[in-house]
Amino acid sequence: MKKIVLATLIMLVVVSLCFAYVRRSMYELFTSGTCGPCVSANSYIDGWYPSHLDEVCLIRYHTSWPGSGDIFYAANTTQNAGRTSFYSVSAVPQAVINGSVMGSWVGSGDVAVGSAGGYTPLELELIPLDSGLVQVSAICEDPTYNATLNLYVALIEDSISWTAPNGQTHFDEVMRYMMPDHNGQMIVINGDTTVVLIHDFRPHLGSVVNYHHCTYVAWLQDRTGSVKEIHQCNKAHVDDMSEYGHMLNIGQMTYLINPADTSTFDFQLIHFGYLDDSYDIWIEEHTPAGWFVEFAIDGSSGDSANVSLISFETVTAELKVSPLGSPKTGYVDVFIRPTYDPDGGIDTLRFSVLAGGDVLYVISSAATTHKDYFIDLFADQGIQYGTWDQSLNGHLPDFSTIRYNAVIWQDGYNTLNNMNEIERPAFRNYLMNGGKVLLTSSGIGTALGSLPAFYMFVLGAQYQGAEYSPTSVTGTGFPGTEFSHLNLTLPGSGHNGEKFTLYGDSEGIFRYGSGATCGLKRDYTGDGKLVYLAFDLHDVLSMTERDAFWDALMDYWGGVKVDETNLPNRIAIISARPNPFNSTANFKIELPAVGRVAIEVYDISGRRVEVLYDGTLPAGESNVRWNAEGRSSGIYWIRVKGDFSAQTKALLLK
Repeated sequence: MKKIVLATLIMLVVVSLCFAYVRRSMYELFTSGTCGPCVSANSYIDGWYPSHLDEVCLIRYHTSWPGSGDIFYAANTTQNAGRTSFYSVSAVPQAVINGSVMGSWVGSGDVAVGSAGGYTPLELELIPLDSGLVQVSAICEDPTYNATLNLYVALIEDSISWTAPNGQTHFDEVMRYMMPDHNGQMIVINGDTTVVLIHDFRPHLGSVVNYHHCTYVAWLQDRTGSVKEIHQCNKAHVDDMSEYGHMLNIGQMTYLINPADTSTFDFQLIHFGYLDDSYDIWIEEHTPAGWFVEFAIDGSSGDSANVSLISFETVTAELKVSPLGSPKTGYVDVFIRPTYDPDGGIDTLRFSVLAGGDVLYVISSAATTHKDYFIDLFADQGIQYGTWDQSLNGHLPDFSTIRYNAVIWQDGYNTLNNMNEIERPAFRNYLMNGGKVLLTSSGIGTALGSLPAFYMFVLGAQYQGAEYSPTSVTGTGFPGTEFSHLNLTLPGSGHNGEKFTLYGDSEGIFRYGSGATCGLKRDYTGDGKLVYLAFDLHDVLSMTERDAFWDALMDYWGGVKVDETNLPNRIAIISARPNPFNSTANFKIELPAVGRVAIEVYDISGRRVEVLYDGTLPAGESNVRWNAEGRSSGIYWIRVKGDFSAQTKALLLK
């Protein structure tokens, strides 16, 4: 038994160290040029600090007492006084180590050095970008870490000469300005998290004597505890600009669209090294046959490019992806490799387009660590799926008309960022239009149970509160359903669920061991089918039991594979002849049934330039002619919109 405990402890230590960084100590000294004892305290710090620059971050605040006339306090009264008040400092000199107010400054250097060198899951990286600009990254790679901290960034100055009233003539590490202010900026760290901020000190350099004697200092502090603990700090000299370095400003990386539409992704590559560099950029398409992909950098199209950038130069890239009416899922990888940067790896950006298929798999921000089961299940069964991760992509747009045969909505214990005013009606409309949904959530009742328009009339339940630490779920209490033979094992302590009573025409399928109802199914007009579980399916301990539930779900739904012959056929066919063309093109449109359509022409920027037809067309083949005599050479999109949809591109050459 002792060996097992020891092995477990060793494993926990190893796992912890995998996500750990070396901790630096933060030393804050409150001082004044009017304080006699402050001369000795500053002299003491000046003696030991140069030997411990890698272990300790140091900052000195000046106060308005014991006498008036301290020029460093006068240069920034609000922030010096605010930090003094934060620690309730009432006398100087006063030392604060890692947020803990010391009884005496004597020996405080040994305390600061002794507190350094341990491990913390947090790291701070500072990159000076230009005179007065600094990029600060707060990094956590521990998936179990969770905290709300305040990030402070300060500009401090060394080597200032001034004959103070107390006789001191040389001052170092003087706090000049803090950003965003002396209260810091609150950030939430939830598992594997990186927060990147850029601070601009340029408007606040008026009081600095010599900018080249300045340093940026950043720290993460807990403002809520009795001891205002500082968990990590770091610093960088203002002139420590990188020889090479780049960063990316990226917009949306996943789009959920109608297959007749086009997704446009964009990003900026910013080179901030003081030496020039070049970048190889190329794409790899992972899209279904027939999809259209176009990649352009600064307006020049192609599958690859090499761009040369000088310091602080920016290049803009744009990626267009069109399913051309094909209801499937695809993605494009963009690779970026610096040529000269010796530490530069390859950046990989994945831009995904979800345009229909077997399953839309929605994962809330509270369930992202539990997605492997479904992804493996889909792969094993050859199910074509698209993943919408709300922690990365935010709330869903209206998905109710996208051609997915089923939606798996894994909500987990999500009570803070639940379905919004767009997702709830889309959820309802999707079911009313014949969709199939599995909703598994142990938090949606807490979040939305008070909204009868959704919880009662859409989900078919009345919320009855939490079910604390359930250990089992059974379907035997509801005989005659596809799920009545199932018994599921839950972990109990620390894994709560919810309970409800049935409402309307919903039918119960599961109870907890306590007897409370926790699962239902509901049939909608138009063949829509809902299964709602008031617990997290991933909490079921047995993979065999999860698979048995999936089999029962497929029995109820009749499967999730899309039968292409039974899909609602609202897709038209359009083709251009000749293509390329030099003045006039003919477009053949084939409709599966009579319907009203608009046939429109768009340029490559997405601007509509002409309407060729707007009215009703018969089933079968029709022809429309376009005289482009007055148009510029280039690529144009011709789109059929209305009861039916399709698009094609044509190249005008003059």
